[in-house]
Amino acid sequence: MHDNLATAYPAAVPGLFNVGLLHTSATGREGHEPYAPCTLDDLRVKQYDYWALGHVHKRKSSAASRW
Repeated sequence: MHDNLATAYPAAVPGLFNVGLLHTSATGREGHEPYAPCTLDDLRVKQYDYWALGHVHKRKSSAASRW
């Protein structure tokens, strides 16, 4: 999958806790093929409270704090 799926997510709903779940390799990971690539800015623009991202089965923090 080489499409940026994050761009298809709806905007956050005001007054609710917004969670996004996305199977993606984000900006990539050494030793792994790209999958549904996206950037942190692609996620930030949606203004979600939390993003659960996954592709590589190893924990990694992509942002030190909430946007």
